[in-house]
Amino acid sequence: MFTGLRSNCLGRFQSNYYRKSNSTIGIIIHNADSLHPIPYVNIGVKGTSRGTASNYEGFFSLPVYQNDTIQFSAIGYDRATLILPAEMEANRYSIIQTMNSDTISLPESIIYPWPSAHEYKKAFLDLEIADDQLTIAKKNLEHQKLREIAKTLPVDGREATQQYLRNESKKYTYMGQYAPNNLLNPFAWIQFFKALKEGDLKLEK
Repeated sequence: MFTGLRSNCLGRFQSNYYRKSNSTIGIIIHNADSLHPIPYVNIGVKGTSRGTASNYEGFFSLPVYQNDTIQFSAIGYDRATLILPAEMEANRYSIIQTMNSDTISLPESIIYPWPSAHEYKKAFLDLEIADDQLTIAKKNLEHQKLREIAKTLPVDGREATQQYLRNESKKYTYMGQYAPNNLLNPFAWIQFFKALKEGDLKLEK
């Protein structure tokens, strides 16, 4: 009796075992938005203790059977599920799995060291600034100081482009003829004396 029961159970186990062919799948997990690999994703086969995790490049390999349900989970992404087909004839499969980003928008939070915005405003208006710091601030905002700082600053990309375009326009304007001589231009002399008076022109030593 026991021999027959054992044979029956063993026959069912062998039938289920050979009905589900053992295969190995290699999966690369990508972000559905940017197609960048997702590292360290948790992978598990539903209803079993089999599982693994993807490497830094989003790749992993796992032995599976027919009709297995593979579940994917990672922080910042929605859960994904992959159901293997009932007919798996090959021993190895390569699959690309995508996961969608789980975007959560949090409301804006403003943190003050004061209990309320009214007390913050009051503390700001009652703030006393030292006289020496106020004097330094006013000195740095003087017109002459700003002019001196402007002379030492290099031109940015926009100013360099404008200067280049002005030179090119001037070159094409007088192409094939002599350019005017500013020594005989009264407006050029006016600008020269104005710059000399304001101190924009300095003798180089």
